[in-house]
Amino acid sequence: AQGADMPMEEALAMSAKVIAANPEHYTMWNWRREVLQRACPEPGEERATALAPELELTQMALGVNPKSYCVWHHRRWCIEWGP
Repeated sequence: AQGADMPMEEALAMSAKVIAANPEHYTMWNWRREVLQRACPEPGEERATALAPELELTQMALGVNPKSYCVWHHRRWCIEWGP
């Protein structure tokens, strides 16, 4: 995957900036999922800690566009993938 050698925090921070500018950037949501799956492969506390900011980011993005398919998709994924 692209950015596989980038630290999780850096990858998530960079993609959050892109999403803040354009919440419809589906590729960034997909990339965030890949980063999280790679960084937190097993359910547990680490995954729960990583998902809290994801839900906050989706909340912000839905405030911009409450009908955004890609944001709702990512939010649903977070809840289903969660601990």
